[in-house]
Amino acid sequence: MISPVLAIEPLPVELAAPPKALVLTSENGAARAGALGLAGLDAWCVGPRTAAAARAAGLRAIEAGPDAEGLIARLLAERPAGPLLQLRGEQVAVPLAARLREGGLEIREAVAYRQRALPPNAAAREALGGTRPVVLPLFSPRSAALVAGWGGAVPLQAPPACRGDQPRRRAAGGQARGADDRHRGPP
Repeated sequence: MISPVLAIEPLPVELAAPPKALVLTSENGAARAGALGLAGLDAWCVGPRTAAAARAAGLRAIEAGPDAEGLIARLLAERPAGPLLQLRGEQVAVPLAARLREGGLEIREAVAYRQRALPPNAAAREALGGTRPVVLPLFSPRSAALVAGWGGAVPLQAPPACRGDQPRRRAAGGQARGADDRHRGPP
C-alpha cells in the first residue's frame, strides 16, 4: 500500500542569468533542473539518490555529502565559482543558500516546486487504525511532521520509525524510533 504524504507541484522559475553550477538537495530539484533546460551543468548534490536524479536530468552530478550539513561543508571547502543556483522547494529544513552566502559563496536560490500536504488515503487509514505493525518510510522532517499530524485522521497505534535524525526528531513529538536505534533502549 502506498499513501503519499506530499504531492510535488512544479512552480515557474525565471532565470535572470545562467548559473555556473547548481546546488540540489532533492530529486525534485534535479527533475526541475532538467525541465528548465539546465542539462550539462555541474550539480552539487546531497546523497546518491539526488545525484542519480541529477545524472538522469543530464547534469554532471557531484555527490557532495550525505545531508545538507555535509553539502555545506564540502561547498565551503571546495569553493566552486559562482554564481551557483539552488533549486528548492517552498519549505526547507536548512537555510542552505543563506549559509553559503555567509561563507562567501555567490549563490542564488529559486523556489522551483511546492510540496503540498496530502491526507492518508483510505487504505492507509485502515492499516494505521489496525493492530498489525505498519512501516512508514519517512525521509524528511516535513513528511515526519505531517504523518505525526495524521493522528487527527486516524489514531496512530505506535510511533513511526524514521531513517535519519531530522525526520525522527519531528515525528510523533520525538517519540519515533529509527533504523539505527535497534541496539539502543526505548526512545
